[in-house]
Amino acid sequence: MPGSIQNIGYINLPKFYSSFETDGGNSCAVDVAEEIRKLKDLNVNGIILDLRNNSGGSLSDVVDMSGLFIEEGPIVQVKGRDSKPNVYTDKDKSVLYDGPLVIMVNQFSASASEIIAAAMQDYDRAIIVGSNS
Repeated sequence: MPGSIQNIGYINLPKFYSSFETDGGNSCAVDVAEEIRKLKDLNVNGIILDLRNNSGGSLSDVVDMSGLFIEEGPIVQVKGRDSKPNVYTDKDKSVLYDGPLVIMVNQFSASASEIIAAAMQDYDRAIIVGSNS
């Protein structure tokens, strides 16, 4: 798109990782937020979030990461065979990045990758590109 999108940021996330057992441990949502801040400082016109070959991982991190792009709302619903549905929602009304967003997926993108791609598509926040997962 000549003249409109010239400076694109790229974030490759191979896995939704988190240190569950350690307070203040690593978190892909925290790390991606930091990368978004760096890209915003570079005045990007759009961001590509590459989730190709991402097999998933931390459910809480995918919910937190989704919240970086939307104000509020449900992200995913989980229901066990004999339990009521548990709805995971974005609890933080702040939006870190509200610009153009593309999420790349492929047939090896699974679990948390599918969750964030679906949520961002449902909220009209991202264009999803690639093959079916």
